[in-house]
Formats: sequence, structure tokens, C-alpha cells
Amino acid sequence: MSILIKRDKAIVVGKGVNALVYINFFLALAASIVNVVWVLIINGFVNSTVKTGIISGFFSFISFLCFFFFVPLIEKSDKRNLFAYSLIFTFFLFLFFSLNRNFYMFIFLGVLLVASYAIRANASGILLKDNSKKKELAKNEGLIYTFLNLGWIIGPLIGAYIASKYSVYSVFIASSLFIFVALFVFSFSKFKEDRVRLVEHKDVFRNLLNYFRNKKRIIAYIIGGSATGWWILIYLFMPLFIINSGFGAKTIGLFLFLITIPLILLEYRFGKLTQRYGYRKMFLIGSLIVFVFSVLSFFTVNIYYIFSFLILASFGMALLEPTSDAYFLSIISRKEIDRFLGPYNTSKEIFQIIGKFLPSLALLFLPFKSVFLIFALFTLMVFLASLHIGKDEK
Repeated sequence: MSILIKRDKAIVVGKGVNALVYINFFLALAASIVNVVWVLIINGFVNSTVKTGIISGFFSFISFLCFFFFVPLIEKSDKRNLFAYSLIFTFFLFLFFSLNRNFYMFIFLGVLLVASYAIRANASGILLKDNSKKKELAKNEGLIYTFLNLGWIIGPLIGAYIASKYSVYSVFIASSLFIFVALFVFSFSKFKEDRVRLVEHKDVFRNLLNYFRNKKRIIAYIIGGSATGWWILIYLFMPLFIINSGFGAKTIGLFLFLITIPLILLEYRFGKLTQRYGYRKMFLIGSLIVFVFSVLSFFTVNIYYIFSFLILASFGMALLEPTSDAYFLSIISRKEIDRFLGPYNTSKEIFQIIGKFLPSLALLFLPFKSVFLIFALFTLMVFLASLHIGKDEK
């Protein structure tokens, strides 16, 4: 997910990657339930589409800093413990969100939430790398995102129902329950032995500079960030567009439900196909599909056609979402992952900041539909960066 509650992938529960289904499903449910109302809550405080985008961009900036500065913590800590502590912390944060009605306290809780997410995202990526064979990374990522998106299909419907029947703040209670279930299941997880680094790279600025000294890491940074950035359109600006068009939370939930279906059907299959055809072809085809339908959304005036085009664009995202992270994990060594996973994850925050601030500023002067062209450029960047990947990279 791309506002604050991310489209987060989890780690191994039970033995091996095949057991990822449980944790991913419950975490996705928790995140997607809240995501239905997240933008509505912010907009309710500030009553402005532009300010809502700017506040969401602020959260992404905080997340960027956390990924940036948490590298020493990730290197010296047991990743399993970090993940568990993040779940516990998130559980209590959601309970606080359900009680809070103050704007400034909402911002404070949001900052804590993105910090918790940054720790969990780094820990989960490292544990996935440790428990996967290199040639199976894309397939494993496809499996992970398939069950994650299963939660993202069901979650918006639950969130929309609870928000409509009770209140927008009630969804946080439901979400906290699924976080608790995820924590319970995680307590029975088994992993290969975690690696705790004896040497910490405390100079975070040098870490970032060293990351960009490798061409493949630069390509992974652009592709991972650009592909993730496109979801800002779906989870931030489209809910606002739907509300401003006279629809309600139920329509938002139904739209988010439909746009996830292609991901459920195809991500695991596309992940397996990457082993045969390589990352380059997957990135080129996927980015081209999303680009075309994003541009078509700009040229149509019928909101139902826009819904249809964006749902079709999701078929392209099914090619990009599981393979972008898998590409980074495939080019990074186990020795370097503790050091460079954090800098890589900042790519998503950088593009999310751009994806929140730039359209928000554009809306000061241009009609809403201009945002479709801005996000089309994101996938164009994926296409151009993919041309520099070797044809034989798998």
C-alpha cells in the first residue's frame, strides 16, 4: 500500500516460504481495512485534496529517513525479534488510533507507525532472502504477493462495511485484531539461523553513496521505486476522486477489491515465468501495459471507463510488483543485504514523496485528470530503466 499502511509483505511462518500465506494474509487484511478510510480521515481533518497529498508526502518522508537511519539497528539486531516487536507496537498503535480524534496526535501516531513499518520491512526482506534460493526468488515473491493481495481483496470490503455501519475509526479495532492474529501465528514460525552483524555501518550517508556505485543497484532502485509509486494513484488520489465524484466508502472498497483481482490471479504465475524469460521482459511488458492504460485514463471523461482502465493496468502491475523486489534480492549478496536493503527501500519512499507532492501541486493549477499523466511517467521510467538490464539476467 502506498499511503502509510503499506502493501507490506511478511516473512516466513512455519517451515519455508510455502508457509508465508498465513502471515501475509492477516497483515494484508489489517493494512487494507485501514487503508479504506485513511485518506478520508486526513481529508476530514484538513478538508483539502492538496493538503491531504502533502500530509501523506510528509509521512513518506519520515519513512525515508527511518529506512536511511535504521541500517545500524538492522545490522546488529536479530531480525526475528525486530519483526515481532514491530507487530506488537503496531497492535497498540491501531488501538490508539481508534480512540484519537485530535489532528496533531494523529500525525504523531502516524510517525510512529511508519517507523515501525520501516523496521518490519527491512527485517522481512532479509529473512526472505535467507530462506530462498536465488533462482526461486521471483517465484517466492509471486507467492508472497498472491496471498498478500488475497487479503487486499477482502480487506477493503470489510473496511468499507465497518466504516459505513459504524464509523471510520472503528476499522482500527478490526485491524488491530488481525495484527494480533498475525503475531500469534508468527510466534510459531521457524527460520534458518539469522545473521547478526559484528560490524555496523554507522555512516548512513556513506551507505547511501556506496549503494549507487553499482549499476545494477541503481537500476533496481529506479524500477522498485517507480513501480511502487504508481500505487499512490490508486490508494491516495483515486479515493479522493471517487468521493469528489459523489460516491462513498462502499464504492472505494469495491474499486480496491476489483483492482486487486488481476494481482491475485497472475502474480505467482508471472513470478514463475521470470525464471524462464528473465526480469527484463517482465519489466518491459508490465510497464508498457500500465503506461498505456494510465494515458487512456487521462483521455476519457467517463468515470466507469477510468475504473476499467485502471483495473486493466493492474494486469501490468502483476508483472512488476513481485519481480521488482525479487530483482534487487537476486543481485545483492547475503553479505551486503543488511547494509543495502535499507537504502534500496528508500526508493519506494522517494517515489511516493514525488507521487504525493507533485500531483498535489499540479492540482493547484490543473484539473484532476492531470495526475494520470504524472503516474504514467512513473511506469515510463520503469520501461527505460529495464532496457539497461541484461537480456540473460534471471
